[in-house]
Amino acid sequence: MATMNDSAVDMTSLMASFSLDGSSAPWRVLKFGGTSVGTAPRLRAVADIIWSASHRCRPAVVCSAMSGSSKSEGSTSLLLRAIVAAQSGLPDKALAVHDLLHRFEEYHVAIARDALESDSARLDEALGAVRAECHRLSLLFQAAQTIDEFSLQTRDAIVSAGERLSCQLVALVLQHRGLDAVYVPVDRILKDLDCGAIAPDPADADFLNAVAVQLAKAVESTPHRIPVITGFFGPVPGSLLQTVGRGYTDLAAGLVAVGLAADELQIWKEVDGIYTADPRVVPTAHVLAQLTPDEAAELTYYGSEVVHPQTMTPVVVRAKIPIRIKNVLRPFAAGTIIVPDKDEDDKEQDVDEDEWSDDGYASGNSSPRVSAALAPLEVPSRAAFAKPPRCPTAVTVKDNITVINVRSNRKCRSHGFLSRVLALVDKYDMAVDLITTSEVHVSLAVPVDPSHPTVTVGAHRVPKPLARFVGGLVHLGTVQVQPQQAILSLVGREMRNTVGVSAKLFGVLAMHGINVEMISQGASEITLSCVVAQHLSRTALVAVHDRLVKGLVVPDRPGANDPWLHVAHVFF
Repeated sequence: MATMNDSAVDMTSLMASFSLDGSSAPWRVLKFGGTSVGTAPRLRAVADIIWSASHRCRPAVVCSAMSGSSKSEGSTSLLLRAIVAAQSGLPDKALAVHDLLHRFEEYHVAIARDALESDSARLDEALGAVRAECHRLSLLFQAAQTIDEFSLQTRDAIVSAGERLSCQLVALVLQHRGLDAVYVPVDRILKDLDCGAIAPDPADADFLNAVAVQLAKAVESTPHRIPVITGFFGPVPGSLLQTVGRGYTDLAAGLVAVGLAADELQIWKEVDGIYTADPRVVPTAHVLAQLTPDEAAELTYYGSEVVHPQTMTPVVVRAKIPIRIKNVLRPFAAGTIIVPDKDEDDKEQDVDEDEWSDDGYASGNSSPRVSAALAPLEVPSRAAFAKPPRCPTAVTVKDNITVINVRSNRKCRSHGFLSRVLALVDKYDMAVDLITTSEVHVSLAVPVDPSHPTVTVGAHRVPKPLARFVGGLVHLGTVQVQPQQAILSLVGREMRNTVGVSAKLFGVLAMHGINVEMISQGASEITLSCVVAQHLSRTALVAVHDRLVKGLVVPDRPGANDPWLHVAHVFF
């Protein structure tokens, strides 16, 4: 395969070398995020990317709903705000809903006119699709307001309108580009499933496999064409939006890849890949060439919103299909690839054969091998540092966290106390990112939406949903609320069985005067999380990245990077 770089090239001559027989070429699924298709120039860039891919593989395209500069201002957000307005009970709610739907319509009309201005036939088709979809939305809102109920399925049907329009416009732009593309809505494929035999649960492997088969059938019903597939694959109990979240288009794209036995799933964003930290905050952050599914899922869950974490298991772990993160603005950049982790046995063998040097020390590890007789401590030679130290892969911060500490009133035993706390978590539908427990204490780190209306709880203002949850907890004991916190998470498979990672993390935070409110580490040992004050989260992120992810664990002083100083700090 030809090698591409970031310099300008003659696309026509370059792509000619990639031409393949469409019937024998492998499937490759290209999923584009909302901001990647949210403007006419981005749509044209996406068309170029798909045109290029069509000369090397059989592309199947999945698109999110369109967004402009940010997800919060995109079409899905407009529809969600319209639902909230319709349920508000305010006297002018009908006017508010009408205004939001009008903005939704005008946004798509403007993009269609800009992207297809020189193609009157396809522009007319695009404008007709926008009008039809907005008319359907109006009918849905009228019906829901008439019966004064927005069911979960109604919410899903409303929100999915953005993806339908996005995919229709992308298909028309591809046709304008000269590609034989076809719009493939898949919101009715679940009707063909035997739900008596398979529980329609997005967390169930059998259900996801069945959905993958149905998605493949929908795609293969359009042979020799480029399918542009909606991410919404139909109503499920509890709502797809509720059970999976707004990133369900990633999951849909992954299931398309599984069903087609694709050679790769590509997630196209506006970043070069997954970084070691947020590059907007950490100037020294860099793109990671490769990640394991567990690492990618943990980074996504704790703030690095690149791939939906539920996509990893069916695609990478089970189907062994790699996921590659690519940049629509720099399509020739390599990106980050997520590939299956090696077996635990292989890892142990790697440690035994590769990481321990002849003198009993781990190359770059922080502890000497324990032997029957304790040998005198010696400073390893420079040869022992031939390999880089084992260090975390990345660090991330998740803001807008509230910590809730509950002290038992001792009216129930410890296991009963915990079960009652968790029962309230379920009752009030609270998301909990971290939890720590003891016999009489439970601490919860809860993400909050700062846009929600707030009420006073003790000395703090907290969102109403959280206030209701706290109101339930006060019957179990004393409740303390700490808003404006952040979760800092250190992630990396190299942390497994590595001594001293926690000490290094807390040492770095202590050097910068940052207090830790809560600590959590799972049995997998690939994530170490702690809660810090939100106003210090950026300071913590930069410090931890530059000291740990880059392998520098000593204070600033002349000669701090000398090997002997590094060893002295690690071992003492």
